[in-house]
Amino acid sequence: VGSKCRTYLLEKSRVVGQDAGERNYHIFYQMLASDMSMREPFGLGNAAYTRDTLRYTKLGASKTDSIEGKSDGERFSLTV
Repeated sequence: VGSKCRTYLLEKSRVVGQDAGERNYHIFYQMLASDMSMREPFGLGNAAYTRDTLRYTKLGASKTDSIEGKSDGERFSLTV
């Protein structure tokens, strides 16, 4: 199963800032919330790498760690 993407629309306003309660690309938060063994292949094996220490995720306005009853870690497990 796979796909190809030829064109991708990236909204500048959503990359540089978010409204209250929003956050950018959920996959980054999900990766950081996953087990260390799942993070290591992506270069995130250092325990010091958290949503509050990495610049990209630290800038998000939302501190929520679950959406629709599933934690970010659970969602990452479903993604991979």
